[in-house]
Amino acid sequence: LVLSVLHNRARSEYAADLRAIDSMGRSYKRTNLVHLAGLEEDFSMSDSIREAMDFWLGAAVTMQELCNAMDILYLEVIQPNQYFSKKEFSEQEREIAINDDSPYREAIASGYQELPDLERRMREEGVNVLSAVSVFDGVGEQTYSDSCCHYNQTGNELLADRVAGSIIALVEDQRMTNTGKQGAR
Repeated sequence: LVLSVLHNRARSEYAADLRAIDSMGRSYKRTNLVHLAGLEEDFSMSDSIREAMDFWLGAAVTMQELCNAMDILYLEVIQPNQYFSKKEFSEQEREIAINDDSPYREAIASGYQELPDLERRMREEGVNVLSAVSVFDGVGEQTYSDSCCHYNQTGNELLADRVAGSIIALVEDQRMTNTGKQGAR
């Protein structure tokens, strides 16, 4: 009972926080939860996106190199987002998932257009990367649980299935590579 009460309180506080973020509208410019510190006020959206993509690339390459050094498989996953989607939302899901005044909407719509180039650059740098941006395209069931970027159980399962399939492919590819190396000796 105590855990249930605490769980319900945490979910209620989380929902209140999401509503507060959603209510920020366009006034989030310099108080956004996710922004690049130290940027000039006139730093454009495209400059911000380019800077974020370069930072993301550097972080992904570093993670891949660390994992390679420790013989650990690594997979960078680019997740879907409702503000850059071909998914046809039901009216019910649209009410939950889409907020025209969301502080994320503009950056996601602009930034996700650059993801194919980022994915290409990651691959060129040797990063194992999966673009799951389209995983919900053509899915009729509700997949989003809020207007930020979070998924419901169905969405989590669909994304997990796609990620699991990619991990299995990586493991099989590594086995084939290792078998080929052993056979060449």
